[in-house]
Amino acid sequence: MTSFRDRVKQEYKVQRAKGFRPKNALQIAKFEARYSNPKKCPFDNQWGYAGEEERVYPNGWKLLFKLVHDEDYGPPWKEHCGHGEVEWTRRTLENWEHDWVLRWDGYDKLVYNYKASLEIAKRDGWGLGQPEDAVKADFDYLYGYCNDDWWYVGIVVELYDEGELLVAEESCWGFETSSMSYLVEEARSWAAHMLKKHMPRYWQRLRQMELTL
Repeated sequence: MTSFRDRVKQEYKVQRAKGFRPKNALQIAKFEARYSNPKKCPFDNQWGYAGEEERVYPNGWKLLFKLVHDEDYGPPWKEHCGHGEVEWTRRTLENWEHDWVLRWDGYDKLVYNYKASLEIAKRDGWGLGQPEDAVKADFDYLYGYCNDDWWYVGIVVELYDEGELLVAEESCWGFETSSMSYLVEEARSWAAHMLKKHMPRYWQRLRQMELTL
Protein backbone atom coordinates (compact mmCIF):
# COMPACT_ATOMS: atom_id res chain seq x y z
CA MET A 1 0.00 0.00 0.00
CA THR A 2 1.33 3.45 -0.92
CA SER A 3 2.42 5.46 2.11
CA PHE A 4 1.16 8.96 2.87
CA ARG A 5 4.61 10.41 2.14
CA ASP A 6 4.73 8.74 -1.28
CA ARG A 7 1.21 9.95 -2.10
CA VAL A 8 2.27 13.50 -1.21
CA LYS A 9 5.31 13.27 -3.49
CA GLN A 10 3.24 11.97 -6.39
CA GLU A 11 0.54 14.60 -5.92
CA TYR A 12 3.13 17.36 -5.50
CA LYS A 13 4.52 16.59 -8.97
CA VAL A 14 1.01 16.72 -10.41
CA GLN A 15 0.26 20.10 -8.84
CA ARG A 16 3.62 21.56 -9.88
CA ALA A 17 2.91 20.43 -13.44
CA LYS A 18 -0.34 22.39 -13.23
CA GLY A 19 1.62 25.54 -12.46
CA PHE A 20 1.19 25.92 -8.71
CA ARG A 21 4.01 27.49 -6.72
CA PRO A 22 6.03 25.04 -4.55
CA LYS A 23 4.45 26.09 -1.26
CA ASN A 24 0.89 25.92 -2.60
CA ALA A 25 1.58 22.70 -4.49
CA LEU A 26 2.79 21.06 -1.27
CA GLN A 27 -0.27 22.26 0.62
CA ILE A 28 -2.60 20.89 -2.03
CA ALA A 29 -0.63 17.63 -2.26
CA LYS A 30 -0.96 17.01 1.48
CA PHE A 31 -4.67 17.78 1.32
CA GLU A 32 -5.26 15.44 -1.63
CA ALA A 33 -3.14 12.65 -0.15
CA ARG A 34 -5.01 12.82 3.13
CA TYR A 35 -8.61 13.28 2.01
CA SER A 36 -8.93 11.77 -1.44
CA ASN A 37 -8.31 8.28 -0.08
CA PRO A 38 -11.66 6.40 -0.01
CA LYS A 39 -10.67 4.68 3.24
CA LYS A 40 -10.53 8.08 4.95
CA CYS A 41 -14.24 8.67 4.36
CA PRO A 42 -16.11 8.34 7.64
CA PHE A 43 -19.12 6.11 7.00
CA ASP A 44 -18.65 3.82 10.01
CA ASN A 45 -22.28 2.72 10.48
CA GLN A 46 -21.95 -1.07 10.59
CA TRP A 47 -25.34 -2.00 12.03
CA GLY A 48 -27.87 -0.43 9.70
CA TYR A 49 -29.40 2.04 12.14
CA ALA A 50 -30.71 5.26 10.64
CA GLY A 51 -28.45 8.25 11.15
CA GLU A 52 -26.07 10.79 9.67
CA GLU A 53 -22.30 11.25 9.73
CA GLU A 54 -20.32 14.14 8.30
CA ARG A 55 -16.75 15.09 7.47
CA VAL A 56 -15.77 18.76 7.25
CA TYR A 57 -12.63 19.59 5.25
CA PRO A 58 -10.14 22.43 5.78
CA ASN A 59 -11.60 24.37 2.84
CA GLY A 60 -15.05 24.40 4.46
CA TRP A 61 -16.49 21.72 2.19
CA LYS A 62 -18.45 18.91 3.79
CA LEU A 63 -19.38 15.31 3.02
CA LEU A 64 -22.66 14.15 4.56
CA PHE A 65 -23.46 10.43 4.83
CA LYS A 66 -27.04 9.34 5.53
CA LEU A 67 -28.46 5.90 6.25
CA VAL A 68 -32.27 5.89 5.97
CA HIS A 69 -34.80 3.19 6.73
CA ASP A 70 -36.48 2.42 3.39
CA GLU A 71 -40.18 2.62 4.25
CA ASP A 72 -41.26 2.34 0.60
CA TYR A 73 -39.65 -1.05 -0.03
CA GLY A 74 -42.07 -3.93 0.49
CA PRO A 75 -41.42 -7.32 2.10
CA PRO A 76 -39.06 -9.63 0.17
CA TRP A 77 -41.79 -12.09 -0.86
CA LYS A 78 -43.55 -9.21 -2.65
CA GLU A 79 -40.51 -7.40 -4.03
CA HIS A 80 -38.64 -10.46 -5.34
CA CYS A 81 -39.38 -13.79 -6.96
CA GLY A 82 -38.02 -17.06 -5.60
CA HIS A 83 -39.80 -17.17 -2.24
CA GLY A 84 -42.43 -19.45 -0.78
CA GLU A 85 -46.08 -18.69 -0.07
CA VAL A 86 -46.69 -16.21 2.75
CA GLU A 87 -50.06 -15.03 4.06
CA TRP A 88 -51.86 -13.60 7.07
CA THR A 89 -54.31 -16.03 8.68
CA ARG A 90 -56.44 -16.75 11.75
CA ARG A 91 -56.48 -20.50 11.27
CA THR A 92 -56.99 -22.68 14.31
CA LEU A 93 -54.20 -24.83 15.67
CA GLU A 94 -55.48 -28.05 14.09
CA ASN A 95 -55.16 -26.49 10.61
CA TRP A 96 -51.54 -25.46 10.99
CA GLU A 97 -49.89 -28.71 9.94
CA HIS A 98 -48.43 -27.09 6.80
CA ASP A 99 -47.78 -23.60 8.24
CA TRP A 100 -44.66 -22.19 9.87
CA VAL A 101 -45.28 -18.99 11.82
CA LEU A 102 -43.21 -16.00 10.71
CA ARG A 103 -44.79 -13.46 13.08
CA TRP A 104 -47.65 -13.15 15.57
CA ASP A 105 -49.82 -10.03 15.74
CA GLY A 106 -52.53 -10.64 18.29
CA TYR A 107 -54.91 -13.21 16.82
CA ASP A 108 -53.45 -12.77 13.36
CA LYS A 109 -50.44 -14.77 12.28
CA LEU A 110 -48.15 -14.30 9.32
CA VAL A 111 -47.45 -17.85 8.16
CA TYR A 112 -45.18 -19.57 5.68
CA ASN A 113 -46.96 -22.41 3.87
CA TYR A 114 -44.34 -25.14 3.96
CA LYS A 115 -46.20 -27.63 1.76
CA ALA A 116 -46.97 -25.13 -0.98
CA SER A 117 -43.47 -23.67 -0.79
CA LEU A 118 -41.90 -27.13 -1.12
CA GLU A 119 -43.87 -27.71 -4.31
CA ILE A 120 -42.59 -24.38 -5.66
CA ALA A 121 -39.03 -25.31 -4.72
CA LYS A 122 -39.28 -28.65 -6.53
CA ARG A 123 -40.89 -27.05 -9.58
CA ASP A 124 -38.38 -24.18 -9.86
CA GLY A 125 -35.29 -26.10 -8.76
CA TRP A 126 -34.36 -24.05 -5.69
CA GLY A 127 -30.78 -24.40 -4.49
CA LEU A 128 -28.16 -27.01 -5.28
CA GLY A 129 -29.13 -29.48 -2.56
CA GLN A 130 -32.41 -30.93 -1.34
CA PRO A 131 -35.57 -28.83 -1.88
CA GLU A 132 -36.39 -29.23 1.82
CA ASP A 133 -33.13 -27.50 2.76
CA ALA A 134 -33.83 -24.65 0.32
CA VAL A 135 -37.30 -24.14 1.78
CA LYS A 136 -35.91 -24.06 5.32
CA ALA A 137 -33.30 -21.49 4.23
CA ASP A 138 -36.01 -19.38 2.61
CA PHE A 139 -38.11 -19.51 5.78
CA ASP A 140 -35.13 -18.49 7.94
CA TYR A 141 -34.39 -15.57 5.60
CA LEU A 142 -37.99 -14.31 5.73
CA TYR A 143 -38.20 -14.92 9.47
CA GLY A 144 -35.21 -12.63 9.92
CA TYR A 145 -36.97 -9.87 8.01
CA CYS A 146 -40.26 -10.31 9.90
CA ASN A 147 -38.53 -10.15 13.28
CA ASP A 148 -36.23 -7.19 12.52
CA ASP A 149 -33.00 -9.15 12.28
CA TRP A 150 -32.49 -7.20 9.05
CA TRP A 151 -34.39 -4.54 7.09
CA TYR A 152 -34.18 -2.44 3.94
CA VAL A 153 -32.29 0.86 3.89
CA GLY A 154 -31.17 3.58 1.52
CA ILE A 155 -27.79 5.27 1.54
CA VAL A 156 -27.22 8.91 0.56
CA VAL A 157 -23.90 10.70 0.14
CA GLU A 158 -23.92 14.49 -0.35
CA LEU A 159 -21.08 16.94 -0.98
CA TYR A 160 -21.53 20.59 0.06
CA ASP A 161 -19.25 23.54 -0.60
CA GLU A 162 -18.18 26.14 1.94
CA GLY A 163 -21.43 28.05 1.36
CA GLU A 164 -23.60 24.98 2.17
CA LEU A 165 -24.49 24.64 -1.52
CA LEU A 166 -25.11 21.05 -2.61
CA VAL A 167 -22.42 20.20 -5.17
CA ALA A 168 -23.05 16.48 -5.77
CA GLU A 169 -25.27 13.67 -4.49
CA GLU A 170 -25.47 9.90 -4.87
CA SER A 171 -28.12 7.58 -3.43
CA CYS A 172 -29.39 4.05 -3.71
CA TRP A 173 -32.34 2.30 -2.02
CA GLY A 174 -33.61 -1.16 -1.24
CA PHE A 175 -30.39 -2.55 0.28
CA GLU A 176 -30.45 -5.13 3.07
CA THR A 177 -28.75 -4.24 6.35
CA SER A 178 -27.18 -7.69 6.28
CA SER A 179 -24.96 -6.23 3.52
CA MET A 180 -23.63 -3.27 5.51
CA SER A 181 -20.00 -3.95 4.66
CA TYR A 182 -20.88 -3.59 0.97
CA LEU A 183 -22.91 -0.45 1.63
CA VAL A 184 -20.06 1.16 3.56
CA GLU A 185 -17.64 0.52 0.70
CA GLU A 186 -20.14 1.92 -1.81
CA ALA A 187 -20.52 5.10 0.25
CA ARG A 188 -16.75 5.47 0.49
CA SER A 189 -16.37 4.95 -3.24
CA TRP A 190 -19.00 7.57 -4.05
CA ALA A 191 -17.36 10.03 -1.65
CA ALA A 192 -13.91 9.54 -3.16
CA HIS A 193 -15.29 10.05 -6.66
CA MET A 194 -17.05 13.27 -5.60
CA LEU A 195 -13.91 14.67 -3.99
CA LYS A 196 -11.79 13.82 -7.00
CA LYS A 197 -14.28 15.30 -9.47
CA HIS A 198 -15.44 18.44 -7.67
CA MET A 199 -12.76 19.42 -5.17
CA PRO A 200 -10.39 20.80 -7.86
CA ARG A 201 -12.94 23.60 -8.31
CA TYR A 202 -11.88 24.87 -4.89
CA TRP A 203 -8.20 24.89 -5.73
CA GLN A 204 -8.88 26.59 -9.05
CA ARG A 205 -10.77 29.38 -7.30
CA LEU A 206 -7.96 29.67 -4.75
CA ARG A 207 -5.38 30.11 -7.48
CA GLN A 208 -7.53 32.67 -9.30
CA MET A 209 -7.82 34.68 -6.06
CA GLU A 210 -4.04 34.58 -5.59
CA LEU A 211 -3.47 35.83 -9.13
CA THR A 212 -5.76 38.81 -8.56
CA LEU A 213 -3.97 39.90 -5.37
